[in-house]
Amino acid sequence: MGGGRPPSVAVKKIATLALRDEQAVRDVLCGELGKLYRIAEISPEDFWARAQVQWRTSLDAVQLAQIWNEAYLPIPGTFAILQELRAQYYALYFLSDNVADRVEYLDTLYQFLRNFKAGVFSHLSKKVKPDPRIYGEALALTGCRAEECVYIDDKKHLLDPAKELGMHVVHFTDPETLRVELGRLGVRLDVP
Repeated sequence: MGGGRPPSVAVKKIATLALRDEQAVRDVLCGELGKLYRIAEISPEDFWARAQVQWRTSLDAVQLAQIWNEAYLPIPGTFAILQELRAQYYALYFLSDNVADRVEYLDTLYQFLRNFKAGVFSHLSKKVKPDPRIYGEALALTGCRAEECVYIDDKKHLLDPAKELGMHVVHFTDPETLRVELGRLGVRLDVP
């Protein structure tokens, strides 16, 4: 579930400080180099050092990583939904392309992983969304049939593989809309 502010916050900040356009920043973060980072084929230090060179910036790798980590802020209301789902005894799982060092940083700050029974990270699976195999891994982890699962993502194009497996899908735009969409699927939530 998209629980944080969009990465565009980090993209904008890096672009501004590095004196690069946002597309150049996005190309590194979301391109082949970013994929290698997400599947842990290169270290965080190597990724940020290479990004620094590609962006031709005087910001060092530590500064770039710090900007990237600190730009992720929980969207108000998201944690409440997770807690309400857990209170109704729904088993919650995650499927995340987030990198290991960022996960550690964010979990230290927000303890978000405790809301989930388990999940699949790209850096452990060595696959990234929208590769259908990573969705299959997540589904297998739940022990449920696809039609018993709801897959939520803030990137609409990443819903397709889950839908093709037979899962219900919800495009996350904001917590209020998520509540409505989950209700339409018969998912019970406590009144906020």
